[in-house]
Amino acid sequence: MAGVDLTAIDWGQPWFAAIAHKGELLAPAGDEPLCDRLNRLLTAGEPGGDPRGRMRLASGKALVFVPPSDLPEGRAYETHIYQTGRVPTRDNLHDLFNGLVWFAFPQIKARLNALQARALKKTADASAGRGALRDAVTIFDENGLVLACSNDDLAQALRRFDWRTLFVERRTATLMQTEPWVVGHGLLEKLVRPYKSITAHTLIIPVDDSYFRASPHQRRATIDRLVADWLENWPFFNTRDLCPLPVLGLPGWWPENTTPAFYDDTEVFRPGRPGHRYNNEAEQIRQSRRLRRRGRSGLRRTGWRLTAVRRSPGTRVRGAKPRNRATETSLQRGRGASSAPARPLRAVRAAWPRRVAAG
Repeated sequence: MAGVDLTAIDWGQPWFAAIAHKGELLAPAGDEPLCDRLNRLLTAGEPGGDPRGRMRLASGKALVFVPPSDLPEGRAYETHIYQTGRVPTRDNLHDLFNGLVWFAFPQIKARLNALQARALKKTADASAGRGALRDAVTIFDENGLVLACSNDDLAQALRRFDWRTLFVERRTATLMQTEPWVVGHGLLEKLVRPYKSITAHTLIIPVDDSYFRASPHQRRATIDRLVADWLENWPFFNTRDLCPLPVLGLPGWWPENTTPAFYDDTEVFRPGRPGHRYNNEAEQIRQSRRLRRRGRSGLRRTGWRLTAVRRSPGTRVRGAKPRNRATETSLQRGRGASSAPARPLRAVRAAWPRRVAAG
């Protein structure tokens, strides 16, 4: 593989759990371009047929890896991928892990790409900056980790930077009731040569206890589906939805973290900034209510579900509760206030339950 040295990669490390089944199929060295090796992995372990016909982007284009020269000058990388399905791939570890994450979490990657492409299409002035949504999408794509969690107290401990509760006092519960999945390809590249201060931007996904009884393949597929649904149905995605997590503090991820003193290093396990909050579901509901008071799209709880709300023209909204003429529209299309005809409140079904099982 030209210019790519895989000898330093230990596929048995826990942070490579999602991609090891594909990574182990790669030879540690060779002269073939990385894009060709990755294209061959599209069929590896898939008896019969060409998976390119099944692994597609949100635009409907089939996924294929191509040399970096395939990207036309002046065209945005994410836009090119969305419009063509062709992923420009350099011969380096960064792009290797990007390709492997496409195999492990195709729905997440396709949704992140669609969000980027849509935001780029709306941005007329590139000098105006990426904006909150693109910032969050970029950070998650590069440095993201998903934490499946069936215990609300543990999720709140992470949001509060309560490392001692999470990793010392309730260490067994953290082992049994959470599962981390690395989705950021930049994070995977850093973990080839791990160091204590590596910190992920973590999205907490609530799951049911039955999730942990499923096979690793089923759990990975469940996370892929749930996170993709969440990204599609939460139009206010920003960096406050992502909690900082020093990954080598995760139980089982580093031999030295078995001693409580490992977590006393406040340069790594920081107490957090005063007044800074990381969003949970309650905060998302509060944000949505504030938006609805201003007549903009938002979310409301329906049972265990979140549903998009769009105010009908001429309808007054008192507080957080729309009147009878207020209508709701599902966020399944991946946007907030849809131009499609709205449906009555009682007819709407939300995107995904707060508690989910593998399947």
